[in-house]
Amino acid sequence: MDPEVSVIIPYYRGQEWLPRPLSSVLRQEGVTLETIVVDDGSEVPPDDIIGSFADPRIRLLRVSHGGKGAAVNAGVRIARGSLICILDQDDEMLPRRLSVQAAALRENSEIDAVYSDYERRDENGGLIDVFISRQASREEMLHRLATSTGLFSIQTLLMRKRTFDQVGGLFPDDRITGFDDAEFFIRLLISGGRLRYVPGVFARWISHSSNYSKSARFHEARLFWIERLTFLAAEHEILKRELPFFKAHNYFMRGIFFLGENNPEKAMPEFAKALKADWLNVNSYYLLGKSVAWRVVSSLFKHTRPHK
Repeated sequence: MDPEVSVIIPYYRGQEWLPRPLSSVLRQEGVTLETIVVDDGSEVPPDDIIGSFADPRIRLLRVSHGGKGAAVNAGVRIARGSLICILDQDDEMLPRRLSVQAAALRENSEIDAVYSDYERRDENGGLIDVFISRQASREEMLHRLATSTGLFSIQTLLMRKRTFDQVGGLFPDDRITGFDDAEFFIRLLISGGRLRYVPGVFARWISHSSNYSKSARFHEARLFWIERLTFLAAEHEILKRELPFFKAHNYFMRGIFFLGENNPEKAMPEFAKALKADWLNVNSYYLLGKSVAWRVVSSLFKHTRPHK
């Protein structure tokens, strides 16, 4: 008999973290499930980790390295469940997540996906914060995505497999890794996807020093993400209205990253582009001014240092 839920875990160089999500999935009760770990071409495959669980509900699929989107799509293709859940290799499910969300989908066949609340913790278990969501319109969901205050995340989304397939899966281009979830969310919303909020803190996002979102490559991917958004917006007026906010936020975050790297010269044009996209963004004015001042002071200091 096929399982009701297929949990897809895209895996790449995550030996330190993989036992956590696997344990959290296998502790779920009230649903039949399978877990598909998709090894995205890791140099060290996770065979030993998976073998240590000795649980027939875990399946391993190996693919050539192509990024998270391609890995998730490969996992969904072999999934046997009618419901799909995507779990990052360093995140966890909390108790009752699958049983509560699956029940909501069983009760209403017109709903395509459900989402819930989540918490953030550091790698030692310390609580950072808790995000409580709510039901909202498609327009509000898109605007919240555009301003990086999204009402749902991949950590809490449970969807029908047919919905995943109809939307076209995740975008299989490694250049967008880090934004593949958001890109999928946008296509889900603009295609008329029907989402329902199911209250409950059912997921745990782990913050640690090696989070991909803290890397230079992640912030480089923002540029390709903007290109992809621009392409999608050309065909969808609802997204076109939000495009300036998407651009402003992503340029702003690139500027923040460069400031953190002590590089005001690279930060300044990013804040300027953020202001061009949304001239009402007060924070961009402030940080642009800070970048200019930092650069001037650094230049003066460099030219007034005594020569040896």
